[in-house]
Amino acid sequence: MKFDLVITYLLFVFAAASTSSQSSESTLEPNYTSPLGVQYINTSISYDVTGPYSLLSIAGPTLYVAGVRGIHPSNNTLAEIGYPRIRLAYENMAYLARSAGSDLTSCVRLVVYVSDMYRYRPLVNQVQIELWAELNTTGKVLFPPRTIIEAQRLNDDDIVEVEGTFCSSSTSSRPKMPDMKLILIAGAQMGDHSVTKIDQANHLLLDQPLLRLPHELLHKNFRSAHFVIEKQGTFIKKELKDTANAALKGGASPDEVLRSLDTMIARVRGVKRKLESCEQEESRLYRQVGARVKHLSDLGYMHAFEDVKYEHWSRKRLDRLLVDYLMRQGYSQSARALAKDKAVGDLVDIDTFEQMNRIRQSLLNKNVKDALDWCTENKKELRKMDSNLEFQLRFQQYIELVRTQDEEKLLEAIVFARKFLYPFKESFPSEYGQAGILLAFPPDAADDEHRQMYDSSRWNKLADIFTETHNALLGLPSFPLLHIALQSGLSALKTPACHSTHASSSATPSHHTSLTSSVCPICSTELNELARNVPYAHHTQSHVEPDLMLLPNGRVYGQAKLDEYARKAGLPSGKVKDLRTGDVYTTDKLKKVFIT
Repeated sequence: MKFDLVITYLLFVFAAASTSSQSSESTLEPNYTSPLGVQYINTSISYDVTGPYSLLSIAGPTLYVAGVRGIHPSNNTLAEIGYPRIRLAYENMAYLARSAGSDLTSCVRLVVYVSDMYRYRPLVNQVQIELWAELNTTGKVLFPPRTIIEAQRLNDDDIVEVEGTFCSSSTSSRPKMPDMKLILIAGAQMGDHSVTKIDQANHLLLDQPLLRLPHELLHKNFRSAHFVIEKQGTFIKKELKDTANAALKGGASPDEVLRSLDTMIARVRGVKRKLESCEQEESRLYRQVGARVKHLSDLGYMHAFEDVKYEHWSRKRLDRLLVDYLMRQGYSQSARALAKDKAVGDLVDIDTFEQMNRIRQSLLNKNVKDALDWCTENKKELRKMDSNLEFQLRFQQYIELVRTQDEEKLLEAIVFARKFLYPFKESFPSEYGQAGILLAFPPDAADDEHRQMYDSSRWNKLADIFTETHNALLGLPSFPLLHIALQSGLSALKTPACHSTHASSSATPSHHTSLTSSVCPICSTELNELARNVPYAHHTQSHVEPDLMLLPNGRVYGQAKLDEYARKAGLPSGKVKDLRTGDVYTTDKLKKVFIT
């Protein structure tokens, strides 16, 4: 139950990040109602009609949607010709049906008019398959009856019009438009058409790592393949040359030549296996890139939050962010289960984070082997980054040798320092100097400064350094993308009351005023701490109360509000009470505030 509440809050906050305006509940008012109860409706949420007709009619349980075109309701402009316009026409029809209490799953019959059957019929089929497949929950997609007609000419030389007959779920009451708050909580994120245009550039800012990581992994995979070819190729060519010369000069017996050839063949087979592995990894990464490019390009066909496709796209992004968060927190099995259930496997990087978590856990278990292997694999890139990770790992190995205070181990530590720490002398001179000093300070005799080097908390620090270096190398944010998205929405919803403290010795329970709300996402236990450091919502219009008065505690209120609150609190004349803290002051201690 608590998890469901958190997800509801997440969806609510995402909606606030996307659009800060909310439309009030409105009713589908009929333009005309016949004596038999047939309602003709032209809704304000759709595009402007261009003739003497209505877009909707409702007769009992039957809803009829007139020929709908691929016009953006937000600005009355046609969508791009081809697939985008056909898709938008269907989405406009579906939105009108939903506004009247029906949906695509309750469609009775479709009639589609196209200007070119050969060109546009396949696109119509594609759109229908996509829309009905998204709504399907039975495992088998079923479509309503459809008639498709090629018209010599459509309105304004358009390419498509779609009309539909639907079964409405309500016959006793007039259908109402969806409430904006309910839509926000459900994640649909549909608002007033005139103010809910999607800012695609800002949306994609959050998704930069989606393409950056596969690019870095492709580059790394290419380097691995290149290294194998260069290293093994050089050896094989040299071995082949030496074997050929020895055979020609008679310096090697036939058996020796055959053994040499067998060795080279084994090497070539080894190269083949490694290159096949690189090829499989490359194919996997290209598949991921293709899926991610398609996912991001889908946003280009959406121009407003009321587009039907946006709900599906937005939920898929939320699934991605949740998987990313789970992986960063170490919940690999939960992340895999969620990715499989939501079919977002190609949009997340589970394998990369699993490797990172495995190495991080090994460091927490006081083992540096896996981390050193990773440093060796990425040695050139770490050098370009001026990373101190490898030095810190070697330094920790040195500390563990010195910690034993065994004479043999101390000699080994000196040799170790000469081999592995000396190359970092110029880069980290102070730390290198501390390594020599540790020989004179055993753990039980060291001062506070050197005792910290023996502290086991250094392993946690090493794990954090590795995580930061790993993310920087692959271009990943240092904290979960979910936090970035949440903080944007939290900022849009945050008010000073969300983190106000009410405890005061002078405030009594009877006069205590709580400014927080149980339904406010910022005030919730799950999100309150995360929102503590984000800025407050930006308001383009401000309201200043008249006759502002400054209380001794630094808070400012209007005189009328102080007087009213004092009267309600039953205070004697000449005293006022802080609305938030409950502190009581005499009026002679108040100062008048002037806005300059």
